Amino acid sequence: MVLFVGGCATPYRPPSEHIQLVEHSTRIDLREYGVVRAPGTWTYERRDARQPSASPDKYPVRITSRSRSDGAWAEDPEWDVPALIAARRRAIDEHRIRWPDDRIYPEGDGAGFLMSFDPPLAAWPSELQSDRPFESRAKVTFYNRNGRKRFRGDAERTVRFEGFETLRIQDMDYAECARLTVTTTCRVALGPSVTLTEYVWLARGIGEVQRVEHIGGVVFLTTLDEARLYQLVEAPSAPHPKSAASEPPAWSHAAVYLDELTRDPQIGSLFVAFANQPSPASSGTLAEQPPAWFVRGERAN
Repeated sequence: MVLFVGGCATPYRPPSEHIQLVEHSTRIDLREYGVVRAPGTWTYERRDARQPSASPDKYPVRITSRSRSDGAWAEDPEWDVPALIAARRRAIDEHRIRWPDDRIYPEGDGAGFLMSFDPPLAAWPSELQSDRPFESRAKVTFYNRNGRKRFRGDAERTVRFEGFETLRIQDMDYAECARLTVTTTCRVALGPSVTLTEYVWLARGIGEVQRVEHIGGVVFLTTLDEARLYQLVEAPSAPHPKSAASEPPAWSHAAVYLDELTRDPQIGSLFVAFANQPSPASSGTLAEQPPAWFVRGERAN
């Protein structure tokens, strides 16, 4: 979930007057709050965070043991296989990603792009302490939507525990949700610096029930300052594994599609491939060889 920008606006921040602050060095086990999800589909309502009364659209998120698929890709069972991220335009159809707009740009540029992380980027910790943010780092390579390599830079992700907050969504009460602030930044030398800010509410035994996602910056002299609110409306009956020993997956590769590039941009579809083994927070061992379905794209250059 990344957007190329030339600078970042001040992130939108949701109200915080109802947060129950925690004592110094309070520790929580995020596995009890559903950061490790069992296979299934979650459905969210998405709307403009600054206009909560506006009509929402539905935004599904599908989890498998190997990947996460959001938006249009979550509704198509074909995207449950690793062949989602494929290769160049000349590759045979079943090995080429089918973008939601069904267009192929001359050089593969536009609202869609691919990413790879080395080592895999740890998205969530197993445990989080209030006075000690979780940080993970990786090298990131960006490719255009046809698999041509474009940029290489550094990715950083920080997760902070703010406290607890009770939410009411769709006549459902979620007591004492863990409220987190997550920032994901990608930097390219002599190029753009990209930051996505997310505020996430995790309900014990369920997982993510609400999220505010802010995209800010400048693209082609257009100022961006978009904030989207996601609220859970449907979850699987068994939302996360019973085993507390399960570790949060790390991100190996990703595909991102933006509904709009310069006007009201929002993530229309997202695919994240999980690494076989989670990467340690800051200095994990090198990732395994990229999966064959991604290497086909890189070698097609």
